[in-house]
Amino acid sequence: MRKYRFLVVDDEQSVRLFCKNVLLRGFGQDADIDEAGGCEEARGLLSTEPPYDVVITDNDMPDGTSSDVIRHVDGRSPVLVVSGRGRPAELSEDATFLQKPFGVQEFLAVVKELLEERI
Repeated sequence: MRKYRFLVVDDEQSVRLFCKNVLLRGFGQDADIDEAGGCEEARGLLSTEPPYDVVITDNDMPDGTSSDVIRHVDGRSPVLVVSGRGRPAELSEDATFLQKPFGVQEFLAVVKELLEERI
């Protein structure tokens, strides 16, 4: 089985840890997960190859928004935007949105859908 590459971008460490733990629960050894605490850190990670299979990002961070992350993804990976404030008006139609708080099964289902669409 192939390894899936995930990038979790959120300024809240607890949210990054939650997402990472859920991805590990859902994909086990087949998950390769990187974390970024904001847009600047994500920019460096997004320049790596191969592209991430799914990028999961918060909408509002001190150094930018999900739109900044999406711009750096540049269409190379599907993006899941999570936010407790509702779907941002400026969010691209290409991005998938998930309202916080969300449950384990809901999160995994959305990530698996994005992976299936990518294949």
